[in-house]
Amino acid sequence: MDPGPKAPSPVTSFEAAVRAWHGNRATGLEPRHAARILSCLEHNVFPSLGQRDLKDISAGDVLTMLRAVEARGKASGPAYGAGWGRGVAGTGSGDRRL
Repeated sequence: MDPGPKAPSPVTSFEAAVRAWHGNRATGLEPRHAARILSCLEHNVFPSLGQRDLKDISAGDVLTMLRAVEARGKASGPAYGAGWGRGVAGTGSGDRRL
């Protein structure tokens, strides 16, 4: 007997949640820009937070990741947009909200 459609499995990892967000958001973006956003996340965010459970990530964890990215000099430029890294950390005039 067929029990009917299965409920979607819950998204628990940070990477799965971000990829779902990106998949929904990318349709409204220029393809190259959407690809840059995903590449940036894959290189700078997913290595430290990607496999972690969403409920286990604190604001301090995100700030630590952002500071590490900034220290490598990756928090500005075309992949992020001018001032993106400073705006997320709240330390620059390019204060943008995610």
